Amino acid sequence: MASAWIQLPSYIQLGQLSAKLRLTTTSDWAAQLLLIADSRKVSWLLTSTTHSLLQVDNITETVTLPSTPSTTATYDIIIARTNVSFGVDGQTLAVIQTATSLPQLAASLSLIPTTAAVANTSAPELQLYQATYTAIGDATPSCSPPSLKPMWADEFTGTSLGAAWTAYDNCTHGKEEELYVPQAVTVQDGSLKIKAFAFAHNETDRAGEPVGRWAILLTPE
Repeated sequence: MASAWIQLPSYIQLGQLSAKLRLTTTSDWAAQLLLIADSRKVSWLLTSTTHSLLQVDNITETVTLPSTPSTTATYDIIIARTNVSFGVDGQTLAVIQTATSLPQLAASLSLIPTTAAVANTSAPELQLYQATYTAIGDATPSCSPPSLKPMWADEFTGTSLGAAWTAYDNCTHGKEEELYVPQAVTVQDGSLKIKAFAFAHNETDRAGEPVGRWAILLTPE
């Protein structure tokens, strides 16, 4: 089966990352919103159930979502100087404290298998309708809340990837049995769609190395 990975347009630090998405899958696939830098990590793992796994560094917490991820919702990760908040549609689900402030984090959204042997009949689909990052500025000396500055947003209103994204074509990642192709992602009906699918294990990449599955990797220009 294929896997898929989208790298977001910029690093994330203090501020709010929001992703409006819907996950249609069985129990052997999950969606992961991952922010990482060296040994520091923020992760939100969505499965086919209402149980969701949150992680900040070495702290993990399981929360119950208002509904299953098959219902379109906006997932928020808010990074402050001493904690990370997780919420759905404006409702805070958990707040995890951090020992020290988090550095700039590279953010990605992926569709990953949860078991070693995924059934070839699986047909998971992850739809991303909108992604935004709003940075938190310095707080004023008064008790006013810190100012917010929009950094970027994409609502996928067209029929192809915008200029900020590049779809790798016929590339592999190290020795993994994957091939990154633009055919694995589409933009339509106001969302970016990633689909996992199986194909024959007799393909080769442009370097002549054998590969056994397809995937898509998107990165900004």
